[in-house]
Amino acid sequence: MARIALSVSSDYLPNWGPYEGLRELVQNFIDSQDDSGVKGEIRFEGGTARGTVYLTNPGAKPLTREALLFGVTSKADRDDQRGQFGEGMKVGTLALVRAGRAVTIRTQEETWSASLQSSDAFGGRKVLTFDTRKRSRGADQVEVEIGPVTREEWDKISSSFLFMQEVESSKSASGCVLTGADHLSMIFAKGIFVKKIEGMRYGYDLSQITLNRDRSMIDEYDVRSHVVSVLSEQYRSGKIGMDTLIGMFRENAWETQYGYGWQYSEVIQDMIKALVRESGPKSVITSSNEEATKIESFGWNAIRVTKPMMEAMQSYVTSTYYADFRKSIGLNTYKEFLEMISCAVSDRFDIGSLTDSEGEALSWGISTLASVGIKVDPIVCRFARDGELLGLYSGGEIFIARSVLACKHDTLAVLIHEYSHNFGGDASLEHTASIESVWVKVSRKILG
Repeated sequence: MARIALSVSSDYLPNWGPYEGLRELVQNFIDSQDDSGVKGEIRFEGGTARGTVYLTNPGAKPLTREALLFGVTSKADRDDQRGQFGEGMKVGTLALVRAGRAVTIRTQEETWSASLQSSDAFGGRKVLTFDTRKRSRGADQVEVEIGPVTREEWDKISSSFLFMQEVESSKSASGCVLTGADHLSMIFAKGIFVKKIEGMRYGYDLSQITLNRDRSMIDEYDVRSHVVSVLSEQYRSGKIGMDTLIGMFRENAWETQYGYGWQYSEVIQDMIKALVRESGPKSVITSSNEEATKIESFGWNAIRVTKPMMEAMQSYVTSTYYADFRKSIGLNTYKEFLEMISCAVSDRFDIGSLTDSEGEALSWGISTLASVGIKVDPIVCRFARDGELLGLYSGGEIFIARSVLACKHDTLAVLIHEYSHNFGGDASLEHTASIESVWVKVSRKILG
């Protein structure tokens, strides 16, 4: 028998307990299984309170004493492996034996039994130690035995590794979208649970995320970036529809709260196209209520979006670089809209220049509104886009197309519509409510 003392103190990583220790050894088990392509076995044997965990890898590569050196690993620079620091087995074992659990590792040639022993070389401090002995017969597998393990600890480990669960998921190159209710808002890295983030639409298993030794995210921006990649891949493969992505933005799901993280995704161009198809031509995308009201008051379509959506779309809907893209789908920038409406009115007409019938229609409309306490002083004009615009509310003034004055009822309808822009843009609740309120007053006045 040989005794190998490692230069790792018993109080290294003091916050690690049985869970962290089990997590490291189970992770090593999965990496070995994936590396060999041979399915291993993981099992818990015991009663309802406690038992023993066995991890068996029949196709594992030869495990030699080199593995007891810190920093020695076959996983360095391998994106497909979960462990990369060359210390997972050692520190995981340390955490377990410090918590009073026995850890026995049976390699192809030897049996290693872990313990904490006082070391004369380190002033009597306790260090992680392995007692090794030759196996009577060689084996073609590696087995790790850990015990005692409580049922509660085992259940926690089982819920932390996706390969030990029934999982509803949709896979892509950068990871999986976890669609089941059991994994809502949970982040996994290569199948290992990392943390829960409230407010997510789904859960995620990220295959390329960078973790530190404690298996926690290095930064949230990194997580968001990988989630965007997964969702974009899901959309391109037809597994998630555009309506779902737009819904996530509108509902302010966690995945979409940082809009700038989406701005270079190919998804955004398709999202803009979908919004314009829904809205129609002469559209402007904006997250400003003030801009939307002005756009709609000129008879244009304001596509109202959340601030994160606007952040995601910013380059496409404002920069000159994407001018051809906007032109191809009938989208305008807010600046272009302002330039167009600046010359909306081509001619203005004095009241004295109107025909008798036009004057009567205008006077009737004005007096009808005055009878219910509403004062308007419209400007009669011809619009540059004659036939498209019937009326306009701008800067507190009401403009009405001279062509409308051919019918006094049309005149009144346009005056009521434009007056109601005092309260909101087209299709807004405030605008619609004002139109209905004025019509009710006018009807009661006329009908008695």
